[in-house]
Amino acid sequence: MPAATSLPVLALEDLHEGVLLKRYKRFLADVQLSSGEVVTAHCANTGPMTGVLHVGGRVRLRYAPSPTRKLAWTWEQAEVPGADGQPVWVGINTALPNRLVRATIETGCLEPWLGPIESIRAEVAYGLNRRSRIDLLLTPAEGAEDPRPIYLEVKNTT
Repeated sequence: MPAATSLPVLALEDLHEGVLLKRYKRFLADVQLSSGEVVTAHCANTGPMTGVLHVGGRVRLRYAPSPTRKLAWTWEQAEVPGADGQPVWVGINTALPNRLVRATIETGCLEPWLGPIESIRAEVAYGLNRRSRIDLLLTPAEGAEDPRPIYLEVKNTT
């Protein structure tokens, strides 16, 4: 098994704190930043977010302006009460877990359990009439102990 390392497997941008003013149209949230500026952020989580959606609660946003994006801000985390009653930060961006798991595989951190991986493909169609999609399809490296493809579904929970 590889030695444990303290290096991150995925570099993330700095987050900016603010207060949630409202969430609407499933994909949008208005947040007042600590500077006082009110911004509209993309909300990648289309679910009801029961337990993490608290108007007036603290949130963290990522700022990533791009000509290909409609919004420069993305809602990444919400502060909620933990099991012990103390506040904890939870991730709400449903796109992040797939990126994180992929990066973890690419750095070899899961090789003791998965074996050596030759390639990773995302959102691969499979099943009857190819109507289903798997998050990640892993192809073991040549000479791997188990040469079968690995179908990996990643789930996110807050």
